[in-house]
Order: sequence, then structure tokens, then C-alpha cells
Amino acid sequence: MIFSAIVILSFLAINLLYAWNVFHSRHYLLKHKVINKNKKNAVILLIPMYQETKIVAQTFKYFYEVSRSCNVKVIFVTTELEGSVADNQTHLALRKLVGNKRSILLEHYSEAHGSKAHQLNMVMEKYKDQTDYFAVFDADSRPDVRGIQYVQGAVQRTDVFQMPSTYLPHPTNALASQTMAVFQTRWSYCFEIPRWLAWQSNPGDSHIMYTVGHGLFIQNSIRFSEKTIAEDLELGYRLAAQGATLSIVPFFDYALVPQRFITAVVQSSRWYYGELLAPAIFWRYATDARTKHRAAYGYHSIIRYVQILLWMLGPILVIVSLILALPNIYLFSLGLVVICLHWLLHLFICRYQHASYRSLLLMPVKLAVNGLGPMLCVIYILLDIMKMKEFRFVKTER
Repeated sequence: MIFSAIVILSFLAINLLYAWNVFHSRHYLLKHKVINKNKKNAVILLIPMYQETKIVAQTFKYFYEVSRSCNVKVIFVTTELEGSVADNQTHLALRKLVGNKRSILLEHYSEAHGSKAHQLNMVMEKYKDQTDYFAVFDADSRPDVRGIQYVQGAVQRTDVFQMPSTYLPHPTNALASQTMAVFQTRWSYCFEIPRWLAWQSNPGDSHIMYTVGHGLFIQNSIRFSEKTIAEDLELGYRLAAQGATLSIVPFFDYALVPQRFITAVVQSSRWYYGELLAPAIFWRYATDARTKHRAAYGYHSIIRYVQILLWMLGPILVIVSLILALPNIYLFSLGLVVICLHWLLHLFICRYQHASYRSLLLMPVKLAVNGLGPMLCVIYILLDIMKMKEFRFVKTER
């Protein structure tokens, strides 16, 4: 019973904090939507492409319009992993679309062993003298052009500008994808934006926070790590430890979620891989934390890793605590109230982002299976350790 009480009360505290964070994030974004129209910063947009023939035409059309409205250069980057320039289907499709358009360029990473970080670093090194910031977007990103204009006109030149993400359902508009879109957008509001705000307000403090690899603007001298498949996570943790400065862009990058829950489980297993190895990152960059904040950095590292583990274990802990609390009607009722509060957070996201309230129907399912991706990641890692199956990057199905 004590176990149930601790879990349920902790879950209540977390959800009250998340509710406050959602409202605070919403208030901040609405209050700071001011753009300086005097362009002070040059920006080049980078779009890494890998097996994107299904959406290449839509992606090209969108970013071509962005290049014209914001007067920026857009560079699409294909990779030898998909094939050489002679038989790479994404590259061939882009080559036809690019034609002789001056604001759009096409580059190709010619090594078959490279990751997304290799693609981006290669292009950034080539064009570093032509811009102040590189902006990275995914093939399914549809950023608000005002976000790019915001960075162009920013008076304070920080190391990183980060656009928060709003997630949209798969084009089929399946109910499962609607649910996942609201769920992931809620995470932007209740966790990511508040953490970035803390980093923005006090860059000299000890922060443990990742960046998101779409809607990400970095100074022309910054590069991604090529030793991980979670290059955006590593970048944020590294820069935070080094005391880099970050600013939130008060406009959203819109991205798609998968169509089915099972696809999202596989996708989140890849995300979790980067987080699961986070202690190695924290240890590596602990020496970069300022001396007076070294103890705080260690403490925050522990807290962050507890959060990472709760991603995997949280749903199980809540379910088990409810079962054990059944003999105590008051504690069991409190547990149900807390679950309803957690569900209610997504209701606010539906209202703020004009998402379908139908998405809430499958939210209990999403909440229950949210830990499956991390569990799958652990299985993949164990199979890799036992030399039974190599852990590899798996592209999310469009």
C-alpha cells in the first residue's frame, strides 16, 4: 500500500507541474510573437533526405515557397546510403525539381557508411562562410515561416535557436495518428518548452537538456556528433554543459506522426537509444560544466536519467500501483483521478492546437503502451550485445 501511495502521489505532483507548464508555455508563446523585420542574420535551410520519394514533391514545393518568402537558400542533402547519384531515387526526383532554381541547391553525401550527422556536417563545412545560422528540418517538417523570419531578425545572436514542435496526424488521418499527434504535442508544451525557457533565461546555470533535430538553428561553427544515431540529443546535452546560449522561437515547426501505434513504438525505440546512453554523455561533458555548478550538474544528471527510466517504467508503475491500491477505496479513487488529470492535459492541447477531440478516445491506449518503445530498445541492445542482431537505424514508415 505504501508503494501505491508513493507512486500515485508522485504521479499527481508530476501532472500538476505539467498542467502549470502547459499554461505557462502557451502564455509565453502568445506573448513573444514579435518579429524584427530588419534582417540581421543570414540563414541557410538544410533538409537531409533519405528514402523520401513518397513525399519529396510536397517537401520540395513547401520549402521552395519558404525560400521565396524568406529569401533564404535551401539545400537538400541526399546520401549514398540510398544509392549513388545515378540510382538514388530521392536524388533523381530532387534533381528534376530543383532545375535551375537559384535559391534551391542539391548536395549528395558520397559515403555509404554515413549517418544523418555526416550528411549535415559535410554541407555545413562547405557553406559555413555563407551564413550565420544553419537551420535543420526533416523531410516532413512544415515550419511556420514566421519562425525563420524571427531568427533572421533576432538582435541577440545566441548559439542555438529552437522551434518547438506541433505534431500533425498522418495524411490518412487515422484515429491512432490523431492520438499520437496530440500526445507528442503535449510533451512539447509540458516538458520541452519549459526546459528550453529555463536554459534561455539562465545559460550560465547547470542545465541538462536536449535539442530537437527539426526546427533547430545552430551557429555556423557548431557541428553534430557522428558517433551516435541521436545526434540532436547529444548536441543539446553537450551545448548545455558547455554553457552555450539558447533562444526559443515562438512559432512552431509542424511535423507528422506515424499512422499506426506499432510504427510509433519502433520509432520511439530509436529515440530511446540516445537517451538510454545519456549517462555516458553526461559523464563526458561533466568537465565542461562550470566548476561552481559541477555538483548541481551531477544532481541534474541523475534527475534526468530518472525521467528517462520513467518513460519505460512509468506506465507499469502506475498500473501496478492501482492494482495494489484496490483494497483501499480512497487511494484507488485518487489514482483514477490522477489518470483523469493526465488525460485532461491532452484536452487543453486539442483546444490550443485545434486538434480533433476524437483523438482523446484512444489516449488511454497510448498512455498504456507508451513504455513499449523503450522496452523494445532494451531488447535490441541486448540482442546486439549477444551478437544476435545488430542495432541499426530503422527509417520510420511514412
